[in-house]
Amino acid sequence: MDWATHYATSAGFRWWPNEELVRWVSCRHFGSVLEAGCGNGSNLWFLVEHADMVVGVDVEPMAVRAAKDYVARRTINKPIEVHAGDIRHLTFGDEEFDLVVDCMTSQHLPFAEHAALYAEYRRMLKSGGRFWLYHLDCKTVSTRGEWKGGCDWAGLALFPDVGFCCLPTSTELSDVVEAAGFRMTTMRWLAREYPGGNVAHYSIIEAEC
Repeated sequence: MDWATHYATSAGFRWWPNEELVRWVSCRHFGSVLEAGCGNGSNLWFLVEHADMVVGVDVEPMAVRAAKDYVARRTINKPIEVHAGDIRHLTFGDEEFDLVVDCMTSQHLPFAEHAALYAEYRRMLKSGGRFWLYHLDCKTVSTRGEWKGGCDWAGLALFPDVGFCCLPTSTELSDVVEAAGFRMTTMRWLAREYPGGNVAHYSIIEAEC
């Protein structure tokens, strides 16, 4: 997928945190937080208000530069680190974080890679740490019909230059989270309608080590 094209014109940038993440985090506080796939940093500045420190990682250097610029423009008195890197090959130590956030990130990887990725999240979380996942699911539809497995993401008009998205069932997603060593605490669903009759369905999972 061409993330450089996606971020080249700022069309793929988001300037406010994910609303469901805001609802979940708002009454909590964490020591250290990792956002895997932080994009241009729209969640980072909010997360650090509820944590002692936050680390963001994204595979696209252009997004990392934008994230650093974005958080630098805000008045933040706690540390935010932003790194370029592939979330499948993170080098953080064992039990380093209290929360890992995956917000529309692992959905861009083949489902066969989810188990190993979530196991890595589990490795990096402290005992009792939390995992928050926001992932498109198989109920997502477009004017071209329902998508299964891989999809033509352009039809949803959200990331028209990102050509692949994994759309598992909610059961498949919860099973792989549990197989990675997490205990499911909550699973919720959300539907959003976009222009042209496109409807995105999300599975929202909260899990604990």
